Amino acid sequence: MKKRSRLLLTLPILLVLGCGFFFLLLPSLLNLYLFPRLLADLPFTEKELSLYSITPWKASGVLTLANPDQPGVSVPRFELTYTPGSLARGKIDGLLLDSAALHLVMQDGHPVIRGLSGHDTPAGTQSNRNDNSTAILLPLAVETVILKNCTLTLQQEQQEPRRIMVDGRFDLGFLESPRNSRLLATATGQIVTEGDLAMTGAIDLHALDTGYEATVTFSRLQFKQDDFIFATNATERPISLRITGNREKARYTLANIVLSKPEKATLSITGEIEAAKGTFRGIGQIFFPRTKSAVSVHLNGEKRQSQTIINYALAGEAMTTAEAFSLSPYTAEGNITVEGGTLAVQLNGKIPEITLKKSRTTLTGLSFQLPLQWPPPRQTGTAGIVKIEQIGYQNKSSGTLQAKISQSPQGVSASTLLTTPFVPGLQLVCEGSAQMTGQLAAHCRIPATKIDSTTLPRFLSLPDKLSFTGKLTADGVFGLTDAVPTGKITVEFNNGTLKQGKNKLSNINLSVVFPHLPLLQSAPGQLCTIGTADFGKIRLSEGRIHFRVEDEQAVFLEKIRLSWCGGKVETGSFSLAKNMKELETTLYCDRLGFTELLAQFGIDKAEGQGSLNGRLPMVISRQGVKFDDGFLFSTPGNSGIVRFNDTRQLRQGIPDINKSSYLDYSMEALTNFSYNWTKLTFNSRDKDLLITMQLDGKPAEPLPFGYKNGQLVPSDKGPGLQHPIRLDVNFRLPMHDLFQYGTSIQSMLEKM
Repeated sequence: MKKRSRLLLTLPILLVLGCGFFFLLLPSLLNLYLFPRLLADLPFTEKELSLYSITPWKASGVLTLANPDQPGVSVPRFELTYTPGSLARGKIDGLLLDSAALHLVMQDGHPVIRGLSGHDTPAGTQSNRNDNSTAILLPLAVETVILKNCTLTLQQEQQEPRRIMVDGRFDLGFLESPRNSRLLATATGQIVTEGDLAMTGAIDLHALDTGYEATVTFSRLQFKQDDFIFATNATERPISLRITGNREKARYTLANIVLSKPEKATLSITGEIEAAKGTFRGIGQIFFPRTKSAVSVHLNGEKRQSQTIINYALAGEAMTTAEAFSLSPYTAEGNITVEGGTLAVQLNGKIPEITLKKSRTTLTGLSFQLPLQWPPPRQTGTAGIVKIEQIGYQNKSSGTLQAKISQSPQGVSASTLLTTPFVPGLQLVCEGSAQMTGQLAAHCRIPATKIDSTTLPRFLSLPDKLSFTGKLTADGVFGLTDAVPTGKITVEFNNGTLKQGKNKLSNINLSVVFPHLPLLQSAPGQLCTIGTADFGKIRLSEGRIHFRVEDEQAVFLEKIRLSWCGGKVETGSFSLAKNMKELETTLYCDRLGFTELLAQFGIDKAEGQGSLNGRLPMVISRQGVKFDDGFLFSTPGNSGIVRFNDTRQLRQGIPDINKSSYLDYSMEALTNFSYNWTKLTFNSRDKDLLITMQLDGKPAEPLPFGYKNGQLVPSDKGPGLQHPIRLDVNFRLPMHDLFQYGTSIQSMLEKM
C-alpha cells in the first residue's frame, strides 16, 4: 500500500520534471535538426531560424535570411502565443513580429525579397496554375497578427531606396475544411505607416461563395514622387479600394485619391482584372476642384511575360478660371509600358484652344506627341513634338510655334522655333534643358532679320506717321537655379532708318545688353550711332548716343554727341520716362559754322568764314520745342569774313534806322563784311523762334560812300569808306516750319 502511494506521488513529479526537461531541450532539438532542413534550399549565405524559449503557452525566436551586405529578411524577435488546447485544434492565438525588416528589390516589374532574385522555386512548391480554387488554405490558423516597429525597404535600380515603417494589428477568422486545412474566412485590422509612404488604414476581408470581397480604407495617405504629391487627410473623404472576385477574375473600385501638387485633383476609377488572361480594364474620372472640371479616363492593359502594356485615353471638359485662362475640350491618348522596373509613356494629345485672358492671347491648334520614361534614359531619347498652329494676340494671328522635346538622363532638352507673319523671315530659335533638380538653361537667338514697321499689327501702338526699317538681331541666355531666374540678352538694330513726316534718322546702329534678367536694366554705356538726322531744315550727322535702360519705363541718356554745321554739339545727361510731360536739356555747341548755321535756320545765301560756340537750353513738350535764352558767339580774337548775298531778309529784321543812307551803307557792307565778333541769341515767342544776330565789324573793302554834311551818302568820288558798324538783326521763324514736327512730338510723348 505504501509503495503504491509513493508511486502515485512520484509519477506527477516525474511527469512535471519530464515536461520541463522536454521544453528545455525542445528549442535546441528544433534549432539543431529541423530548422536547418527547412532553410537548406534557400539561396542565402546567412540563414537562421531558431527558438530561444518555448513553453506550453508561448514560443519566442529569431529569423534571419541575408547575403553579405544584402539584408533580406530580419526578425530579431517573433513570438507565438497559444494554449495546448488551441494547438490541438490547429490554431495559434497570436503572432507578434517585433522590429522585423523586409528588403525588397524590383525584378521584372515585381518586388522580390533581396537574395531571391533569379532563384527558382524549389521542386514541389510551385503553385498549380490549373487549380481554380479561390480559397486561402493554411495548415494552422493564426487568429491575431501584430506588427510592431517593422520596416519595409524597396530598392529600385538607380534610385534611392524607399523605407516605410509599419505598425498594425490583424484579426483573422477561419473555417474548418477537409484534409485538416484552415480556410481563411475573414480578416480585419488596422495599419499605420510612416516614412516615404505615410498612411493610416483599415482592412476588411470576407470570403464569398465564389471568392473574396476586400475593402481597404485610408483615412490618411501621403506619397511624394518628385513634384507630385498624393495626399489626403482627416478633413477629406477617405480613400477606398474595394476588390471583389477570385484569382481568375476580379472587379475593383478605387475612389477619392487626392493629388495635392502640382494641381489639386481627385481620382476615382472602377474596372476589372482577368488574371488568367493577364488583362485589366478601367474607367474613371479625374476631377479638378479649382476649375470644377473633369477628365474621363479609359484604361486597357495586358500582362505579357515581363512586360505590362497599358493603353489609355483621356477626354477633358472645357474649363475656365475667373482671371487666368480658359481651355476648350481636349483629348489625349497613348500607352504606358512597364518592364524591368522601367516605365515608358507615349503621350499624344490635342487641345483646340487655350485663352490667356489677362494678356489677351489665344493659342489655337495645340498638339503634342511626347515619349517619356522613368527612370530617365541613360542617353537622350527620341524627340517628341509640340506644335501651336496659331498664336493670337488681340484677335490678330501673331505667330506659330514648333518644339522638339527630348528626355535626357538629367531631365529634358528642347529646341523651339517661333515665327510671326508680321515680320517675314523672323525666327526666334531657342535651345535649352530642364533638369530634375529644378535647374533650367536656355539659349535663344534671332538671326539677322530685316524688319519694316509697315507690316506690324495695329496693337503695337506707334506714334503717328512713324515708320522704320532695319535689321534686328538678338542673342540671349536664360537660366533658373535654386528657383532664382537669371539671364543675359543682347539686342542689335543695324542699318536702320526712322521717319516721321519730313523728319528722318538714317543709318541707325544700336546695341543694348541686359546682363541681369529678369531685371530689365541694361549695362551702362550702351551705344546708338546715327549717320544723319534731318529735322526739317536742321541737319545733323555722326550722332553718338550713350545711354542705359533704367527699367521698362525709363531710359537714362548719359551723353549725346553729334556733328552740326561743321562743328560738334553735345547734351548733358537726362532721363526719358514713360508719360513724362516735358523734356528739358541743353545743347553745348563747339565751333559751329556761322553761315551754315544761318542757312539751316532759314537765313539763306550767306557764305564766309567763322565759327560759333555757346549753349542752347531747350524744352521739348507736347506743345513743341522751346528755346530759353540760348546764345552762340564767335571765338574772341578770331575775326572772319561773311557775305550775305541776299540782304532783303536782313533789311526786314533790322530795327528802324532814322537815316536810310546808313541802312544802305550797312546792307552794302554785309555783302562782304569783316566782322570782329558776332553773337546769336535764341528765344521762343509763342510758336515762333526769335533769333537775334549781333554783328560788329566793317566792310572788307572800301565802299562807294562818303560824308556830306556829316551824313553817310553814296559817292563815287574818293577812295570810299570802311566805316565800322554794329548791327542787331532780328529773325522771327515759325517753329513748325523750321523743325517740321507738327503733332509728332505730342504723339511720341503720349505713346512712350
